[in-house]
Amino acid sequence: MGWHSISGNAIWSPLPEVKATQLSGVPRVSSLEGVRILGTPVGSSTYIDSFIEKCSQNLDEVLKLLPGIGCSRTSFLLLKFCLSACKVTHLLRSLPFLKGAKLAQLASSLIRQAVGLVVGIPLSELQWELARLPIREGGLGLLDPLAIHPPAFISAFCSSKLISFDLGLPCLSPPSDFNLAVDWLQVISPSMVHTVSCIPSSRITASDETSVGRFLNWKAQHFWSELAVRFMVEDFDSKAPARMASFRSLCASPHAGDWILATPPSGDEKSLSSREWQFLLRWRLCIPFAQGCACPGCGEVQDAYGDHAMACISMGIYRRHNYVRDALLQECQGAGVTSHSNGAPLPELGDRPADIFLDNFGAGSPVAVDVSVVSGLQPSRSLATSHAGVRAKQRETQKKNQYEESCRAVGWGFVPFVAETTGAWGSEAHKVMSQLISLSASKIGETKQESTVKVWKSLSIALAKSIAEQLIGAFGPYIY
Repeated sequence: MGWHSISGNAIWSPLPEVKATQLSGVPRVSSLEGVRILGTPVGSSTYIDSFIEKCSQNLDEVLKLLPGIGCSRTSFLLLKFCLSACKVTHLLRSLPFLKGAKLAQLASSLIRQAVGLVVGIPLSELQWELARLPIREGGLGLLDPLAIHPPAFISAFCSSKLISFDLGLPCLSPPSDFNLAVDWLQVISPSMVHTVSCIPSSRITASDETSVGRFLNWKAQHFWSELAVRFMVEDFDSKAPARMASFRSLCASPHAGDWILATPPSGDEKSLSSREWQFLLRWRLCIPFAQGCACPGCGEVQDAYGDHAMACISMGIYRRHNYVRDALLQECQGAGVTSHSNGAPLPELGDRPADIFLDNFGAGSPVAVDVSVVSGLQPSRSLATSHAGVRAKQRETQKKNQYEESCRAVGWGFVPFVAETTGAWGSEAHKVMSQLISLSASKIGETKQESTVKVWKSLSIALAKSIAEQLIGAFGPYIY
């Protein structure tokens, strides 16, 4: 089948009796089946189906090349930013709903298979649902065409109505399958169904600011996508085993997934290697590593998900403390804060309350910073409901009770800098980072946003690398 595209001024119609002479000499595209307009097929059902099949084949061919890159991290970032739903979003916005649904189904299946190739094992249904959740919700942020199809379709129609209004054109007739998108809303947001079902017949008038405002919101795809995300999170938690739902919750915290978006390694030993990256992806997606194997550190039988490895004193828990400490020390020094590790002991107690001692920070008095990394899911309570930051807050309180009063007595400030293995950071850590970001931006001449990304990513990678080393130490012999 030939693919004809309209470029410039031309006319196409499935009706052969429409002649170019009827439109003042505008040339006619000679195709009875259909044409492409701005990349979207318009024409017979057979023509559109053939286009969708070809589009899916092209996506499949490209996705199969990802393993050949030889770096799981690079493959994942290409998949996320270049080869996921973004490849077909314009078609999901412009195709008839049922045709778009067919394309979304095909593309979603191919993307899911590609994630399995990157991770090294096919994903279960729940693991795929977790992968497509936003990073801020504990997922990997992969855009699933099936999830964005209805938001894309509804927002495109609302945008078209607004454009017609701006150009003074007659109100668009509703597409015959618009109610299929409304049916989708019936599931994810029943309270909006009545409003949305009225969109095709709603009129926009210049004197009615409310109607204009509504359509300005509705034309934004993210408005509808956010409704979908809320539903997806609730739906996932209701179906997932308790440990899996708890783990997702623990990963859903500001900056917990900053390591996911870090650029590929450049030979820096502090970067994540491809193998470390793959282990971290498996861990975040709750893919079991190995069942019933002995812990190389203590000899006990491990759980398959790494909860024992995160809590076992013989599996490098001090290493993760040191990685975070060193990264924080580097960021302090980069921001111009006079700092050094292994602070002086308290005069009265002979005890050292600090991993890092800051001479010129905060209000000007010396500050003792005590770094700590705790596991959110202990093996003994791995089936309990957990929330990001709870364990960090508990450790902060413990450390303050232990050191704060003694530090204050000698004129020092005291700050517990606590992280959870899943990436949540304690409230005191956020305060320290906020000051560091401001100092770093001022010293280097960056915007605050640029410094925020750089500083948090440095801490996130340091924590993630230490976790990856623990997981590889625990399960590396079983996964090649």
